[in-house]
Amino acid sequence: MKKSVFMAIVLPLFFGCLASKDNLNVAKIYVVSSGRSKALIDTTYFKSCRIVPLETNDNSLLRRIDRIYNHDNKLFILDRSLNKIGIFDMDGKYLTNINRIGNGPSEYLGLMDFCPDTIHNQLLLLCHRPYKIMRFDYSGKFIDENKINDLFDNIVADNNHIYCNRSETNTIYSDNYELVVMDFNAKVMDSYLPLRTELASNISHFRGQNLTSTTNIYYSRRFDNTIYQLDNGNLIAKYSIDFKENTFPENLSQEKNLYQVAKDNGYVYAITDVAESENYLTFNTNLGFFILEKKHNILKGYDIVSNSQLKVGNRSYLSVGYNNRIIALVYYPANMPLSEIRDAAKTIPNFDNFELLKLAEKVNDEDNPLLLLYEFK
Repeated sequence: MKKSVFMAIVLPLFFGCLASKDNLNVAKIYVVSSGRSKALIDTTYFKSCRIVPLETNDNSLLRRIDRIYNHDNKLFILDRSLNKIGIFDMDGKYLTNINRIGNGPSEYLGLMDFCPDTIHNQLLLLCHRPYKIMRFDYSGKFIDENKINDLFDNIVADNNHIYCNRSETNTIYSDNYELVVMDFNAKVMDSYLPLRTELASNISHFRGQNLTSTTNIYYSRRFDNTIYQLDNGNLIAKYSIDFKENTFPENLSQEKNLYQVAKDNGYVYAITDVAESENYLTFNTNLGFFILEKKHNILKGYDIVSNSQLKVGNRSYLSVGYNNRIIALVYYPANMPLSEIRDAAKTIPNFDNFELLKLAEKVNDEDNPLLLLYEFK
């Protein structure tokens, strides 16, 4: 198997993580030229925002949203805490779910991630109790399953391959590489990026998706400012980011508590949820939201994304898999909370947030999350 990464002149990678460099390709370098700001006003980069309240009933109930895909005019939504995938139409109407908790051959005890197989209109479920990849159709009907040997965090697929990244929380692996390429029978075809076992004792509380698929399939990881592209089974170092004063210094890479060092000094240590449109590349970090204007090679960072319609803000977003036009911000009614907004409108003489009030009048605090689907300019 190939154990190399297609690389070129990029910023130095932490911990000497690459084994060899064959068939070199050029990675583009982008620099934070405008620093970080408190809030991104949504109209700066987005031409529209669609508010989608997800229908709430006993079968559709979601506690939180970890992953969103859009295909065949459907929204597929993962709630890892409930080991469940909810399926909705684009207006938020509930269609069905996959929630097969049990010990049987068509069941699972723990669901880690999922992705659509858009060629066959099927869903691939990555399970961690037990280790296996299950296949369902879009109506939630079980098709088949294949056992796998390791604990993986994420799964994505293209026309010919399945890609998974091994969890750093595991201590026993079938080989010593981080990224695995499989066929659709879960047979390993290739592996990339040597495991950095020294990070296992430095588990981060910052979570996000490291494998994403919008315009391209991208992979990102902690303490590595490179964004990798997966294409037809190959790994390419596509973007390398210089965060200027927020870049984690290489000379601190051997510190025992890397996360405390990063927190104390305001360093970026994680890139997650990479999404790409025609004009922009976006991603989350432990410091907030970043957006690259590809035409001008300008990267800007923001603490929150501010919705000008509802006059509310959010610190991070979710990529919408297989859709390169939109990203999603998630709002939980109980956290807003909408009941207090209804009460405020009755008691404050000059209450003028009419759009938020209109939403509060039709959504209850215990209802499913709200999706704000932003379309790029």
